[in-house]
Amino acid sequence: MIQVDSKSSIPLYEQIHCKVKELILKNALREGDKLPSVRELAFMITINPNTISKAYGKLEEDGIIETFKGKGTFIKSEAKSLVKKYGIFLIEKDLRKILENALLLNLELRDIIKMEKKIYADVEEKNNDRN
Repeated sequence: MIQVDSKSSIPLYEQIHCKVKELILKNALREGDKLPSVRELAFMITINPNTISKAYGKLEEDGIIETFKGKGTFIKSEAKSLVKKYGIFLIEKDLRKILENALLLNLELRDIIKMEKKIYADVEEKNNDRN
């Protein structure tokens, strides 16, 4: 379910943080689902429990999970909408940078839209091939 790449430049806690959000968007994790305990997950993916604690702490700060002493850590009801809102924010931020660069190159809107449609179709086809 949750895997990390120890060779990645992305910190392990951040990989876990992102993976949980990805699993929520894919409906692999849903409202009320129980996550493995810190120790269980640390054992499963063979990393330090402090790293798991840091990832879970960040997810709690984001309002995505909540922990009940003696019961466990669970996905909150508003998790999916929060993850989606944040994802949209990141896309808008990236898109703004892309459009600023396009304007520097004096590209016209119709050319940008044409590129966007082609790339979107390529990505959609690639995703369909995976499924």
